[in-house]
Amino acid sequence: MIWANKTHKYSATICRHTGKTCPAAAHMARKLADAVKQAEPLTADDFEISGTAQLSGCPRRCSAKYTASHSRIRLFAGVDDTADDTTLNRLADALLTADSQPLSRTAGTPVPCAMVDVRPATGKTPTAQPASPRVSL
Repeated sequence: MIWANKTHKYSATICRHTGKTCPAAAHMARKLADAVKQAEPLTADDFEISGTAQLSGCPRRCSAKYTASHSRIRLFAGVDDTADDTTLNRLADALLTADSQPLSRTAGTPVPCAMVDVRPATGKTPTAQPASPRVSL
């Protein structure tokens, strides 16, 4: 699913377990985007935060790994903090970007339940956002 608001463009995969966009992952990605945008005047261009969280709004209570900067936010649901960032980002690039490179699966590489990619908006008109139930993170 793809949607946008005034500040960011969002791309998300379908959850492998529910068959829908994960509302908990989408909610967390929006909150990360809001936080990074709010921090923009006070931080350097190379500002980045990363971490893990429990997606309590998820029926499976998946864990999520995220990295957020001014240029990109990525959230991977269903992986733990030991998952390799480079491999996860190559997978996200292959599935969520137009200029992706071919990708072969490496044994032992976790496959996220769902992924969300967030980029700064380019000034286009916002599109509809998916409905998001109240989620406590």
